Amino acid sequence: ALLLAGLDRYAEFGFTTAQEGRATAEAVATEAALAELGKLKMDVVAYPDIQGAAAAIGGPFLSKTYTGHSRIGGAKLTLDGSPQGKTAWLTQPYFKPPQGQKDDYTGYGVVPDAKAIDYYSTALRNRWQILTHANGDRAIDQLLADFGRAREAVPGVDVRPVLVHGQTLRENQVDRLKALGIFPSMFPMHTFY
Repeated sequence: ALLLAGLDRYAEFGFTTAQEGRATAEAVATEAALAELGKLKMDVVAYPDIQGAAAAIGGPFLSKTYTGHSRIGGAKLTLDGSPQGKTAWLTQPYFKPPQGQKDDYTGYGVVPDAKAIDYYSTALRNRWQILTHANGDRAIDQLLADFGRAREAVPGVDVRPVLVHGQTLRENQVDRLKALGIFPSMFPMHTFY
């Protein structure tokens, strides 16, 4: 009911496609069941969390085309939090650290490099598009380094990877994104407000 109500709301604003940007296995199962019943009124593409819902990435809905308005587009990996929550992983300390943190607090990463490289390599081997949530410039450094290492291990595969959010992307990171073929999907609104 919640998914269908959400899609109705999207439709009110003229959207014809919705994305589930970090889907759980349960969300994927619900979407697939509604698709099979013909209940989805618009296209819905899901990107299951590669850490917690990797098993949901495969199957008949992993496709570039929709079945009953549903498809799995690939996988999602989250490397840090958010600037507004002061959990984005930065190279410079926050101007005002959160209560209880020292003045040198820079947020934090949530995936060790070895695991991130493994996730990226898995995506490349399986030809899954991978979307990476990285807000802080240090998390973006991690994306660039770890995806680069995975690409060396699994060369010649283009999965159209995406940097999601990139709210503190540094100018000196842009050329590396381009060299790795990573599309930056920017989200500056939180930074601005």
